[in-house]
Amino acid sequence: VLSTGDELVDIDGDTSQGKIVSSNSYSLAAQIAGCGASVLQVGIAKDTREDLREKFEACMRADIIISSGGVSVGDYDFVKDVISSLGAIDFWRVAMRPGRPLAAPCQAPTMQAVSMNLQMRFTLASASSLFSILKVRGDSATTE
Repeated sequence: VLSTGDELVDIDGDTSQGKIVSSNSYSLAAQIAGCGASVLQVGIAKDTREDLREKFEACMRADIIISSGGVSVGDYDFVKDVISSLGAIDFWRVAMRPGRPLAAPCQAPTMQAVSMNLQMRFTLASASSLFSILKVRGDSATTE
């Protein structure tokens, strides 16, 4: 799990001067762990190509990398460029409202949680032998 953005601080960081707590990373980690997967949190990458590259390289030992932030079209949104320089991108966007652009569409903690539930749980399940994670109260897809 990797969060990106100069505006982010860790949970015990100073939130003065426009900084916000990187809550998505903790929520994602909890949801991923709830799916039965092991979680590697690599912290917060600043909005520079160099820091993003360093953090993504630290993620390379993981089976799946989930990042939050930095995938829009702003002047400091370098995630797509950095990922492309490290390897291939199999897909980039999902037609979902609200929530474009993707790499998961996470504009707020609630949207991040919904996106994780709708998209990443199934990705995690299909990439592993943890197919029982699909069987959750209310899901239309089950393992039975």
